Amino acid sequence: MIIDAKHLAKAIELVKAVLPKRPSSPIFEHAIMLVHAGKISLSASNVQTTVSMHIPCSSDVPHSAFLVPIRKLKLPKSGDVSFLVSPGEFGDTLTVSIGASKIEYDVPKAGDYPQIPQASSQSGLLITARDLANLLTKTEYAIDKKATDNFRCILFEVDSDQLVAVATNRARLAVAKCSATTTNGDAIPQAIVPHESATVLLKLLRTLDSNANVKLTVNDNKLFVSSDGVSLSAVLYDGRYPKWRNVFPENISAVVRMDAKSVAESLERAAIEIPKDPKNHPGTVFEISENVLRLSTDSPSIGKAEETIPVVYAGEPFTVVFSPSYVLDFLKHVSARSVTMFYYGSKSPVMFRESESYKYLVMPR
Repeated sequence: MIIDAKHLAKAIELVKAVLPKRPSSPIFEHAIMLVHAGKISLSASNVQTTVSMHIPCSSDVPHSAFLVPIRKLKLPKSGDVSFLVSPGEFGDTLTVSIGASKIEYDVPKAGDYPQIPQASSQSGLLITARDLANLLTKTEYAIDKKATDNFRCILFEVDSDQLVAVATNRARLAVAKCSATTTNGDAIPQAIVPHESATVLLKLLRTLDSNANVKLTVNDNKLFVSSDGVSLSAVLYDGRYPKWRNVFPENISAVVRMDAKSVAESLERAAIEIPKDPKNHPGTVFEISENVLRLSTDSPSIGKAEETIPVVYAGEPFTVVFSPSYVLDFLKHVSARSVTMFYYGSKSPVMFRESESYKYLVMPR
């Protein structure tokens, strides 16, 4: 079997994203090459997440399946790569020919590799790669990466003709929406996607044309995503997601309209430094009165700084303290010129809103 090196390298670069850094078994250092009906696909799995990519082939090849040590395989920038599998009693010998050189690898048998999941339903959602990637980038930062439960996940659910993505770590909550089209009359059920799978999905989406249609299907407690010869399946978190709609306050005390870029730049200066752990920052004060936002940080450990920004303001004056990184995480994903800040009182979360399609709740310090 002969494959173009460029096509193979592209497939390897994509699927190796799921390989664990410290595999529990040598088999998870491999991908599986499947040949069926003249088509070739390369797939890699860590059981929780599986990624596959079709590889072009110029001629018909016989049905076969074998493992490829993709971490060890060294490919040229161009040319052809051929594979020959010699079965053994406990494993196979894979001979890889590149030009005049031949390298033999001892590999496990393909039958020992985890089964590649296949969607059993044709219903689902269609959404562009750009929109799905935006949903992920606008929410994934809000999860709790240290958690082991649903707070380490991103929620996908359908609301009318929109796909909604939600992430929270209890102290903040990000919600993003975009239009999506239901196929075959049935919407997907709620899907709680672990962070590791969402990270791989985002890498996959960035390899696609931004306008490419992506299909999402949910069945057998798995999310299936497919487009243009690439696909991903992810085992979903088996549990309930917090009732996130219930945490949005109702009684607004003040509304502040501000320039997103100006606030982000001023906040970075006023914060003095942004530690990796928000708990290591004393907090930045947001003081709003008379159409002015005053940002200040005062700490013996990191110093003192103050910035003022003109804003459009209605309501009572107020002062709140935020972890600056929490506000910057939202602002860096805003594409609009301005954002709106809603204050609900000293005991309630504050909402930042770019539009009805992108909202962010954050608890003051």
